Amino acid sequence: MRFAVSTALAIAILSPSVGAAETLSAVRYDKNKDGILDETEALVWRLHVQDPILAKYDVNLNGRLDPAETERLRADSATSFSDRSRSVANDVLFFKNRKIADIDKVASSRPPPAVPAAVKPPKGGCENQQRLFVRRDRLDTYQYREGTFITGFVPKSKAKGASASFTHDDLDRSKSATINGRVSYVISQNDPMSPCFTGLPDDPYARHDFSVPSLFGTTVAVWTDAQGIINSPRTRNERSALKAGFDAQAAIAGGPFFDLQYLIASPYAQTDFRGEARIYGMTAAWEPFAPNVRLGGTIGAPATKYLDWFWQLRAEADVKRVDVVGATALTRGDYVWTGAVARLHLTPFPDRSVYDPFGESLFPDLVGRFYADITVNYHREFNRGIEALLWGAEVGFNITPDGAASISVSYTDGLDKDTLIKQRQYLVALNYKL
Repeated sequence: MRFAVSTALAIAILSPSVGAAETLSAVRYDKNKDGILDETEALVWRLHVQDPILAKYDVNLNGRLDPAETERLRADSATSFSDRSRSVANDVLFFKNRKIADIDKVASSRPPPAVPAAVKPPKGGCENQQRLFVRRDRLDTYQYREGTFITGFVPKSKAKGASASFTHDDLDRSKSATINGRVSYVISQNDPMSPCFTGLPDDPYARHDFSVPSLFGTTVAVWTDAQGIINSPRTRNERSALKAGFDAQAAIAGGPFFDLQYLIASPYAQTDFRGEARIYGMTAAWEPFAPNVRLGGTIGAPATKYLDWFWQLRAEADVKRVDVVGATALTRGDYVWTGAVARLHLTPFPDRSVYDPFGESLFPDLVGRFYADITVNYHREFNRGIEALLWGAEVGFNITPDGAASISVSYTDGLDKDTLIKQRQYLVALNYKL
């Protein structure tokens, strides 16, 4: 699997639009005629797809223009220039030494030269980079990327999305609002999986040693996270956590166990929906990616034609100071939490067309529409000996084919470490993802 990942990452680095339609036949690039493209052959083929000039003049298929090939390109360019220059030279001979009035008279009888149409450069690179993310929580942002290497590790259709609901009861004159969402904006990103990557190696053909860990990009993003309920009139079980902060994220590629590891530091300020609480903290987290065990996402075909799945793991330490309690069950003082969050994603009727263009889905109208998640949060506070276990399950349906909107039913049970208020609730929500 390490070979597959290294190939995927190499292709993602060398092309900002890997998912583009490849129309160049790969037959020519199978040098040993074994019916498949090895890593080197696939790399040259992909470079030629991206650059038609390279495809035309790189006759020895080594992925670069050698001196002889460069000379052929120069000669063809000179010939084209010479052909275009002949007609210009004839006009120069005709018009030279003539009076301006005569030249204007002849020129006015000729059709005006065609004005070249304004050609807009195709969108690509940083213009296509997604910076704004609207999702359910931190795990739902998937390291601030929407897709990589064909369908991506985790496309938007598998995300949960943010939700908000409002209830007004005329009988008991009460109102209630429930909000679960996180809005993030990427300020800076230098990630080899993004179209804005600027750190290409000097030799893009060099084989990367994935057995040695190395820095593999950085991301800085600001975010606001809202989770909870606000009631009017206020009730005893009201709980909410409103946070704002930023993520400083670094990716480590390679190593003996994981293909990618994400290290995230997140300072934040926390209050509640009423603006009463005053809490400050810092979270340090670690999120691994290993597609051979479907951890963090997947590369390759879905697990089966009936069901695809992957899981996520986030280990974290959260240190916070509570100055004002507000709409929480916390007490004033310092908290030191350590623990982890694990989430299992299930996708019935996955899309296999990218990997098997001739395969037919049993239910084509349901491809990528359903999803189910099971999430378990466990944290322990060492100063006070508190254990917080919170778990939830959700089943959703993507209303739009791209997954931008969905409807879901969820159940949550346990103790939330950010508020220390017991939860046991069902929620039907309309979700939005970006």
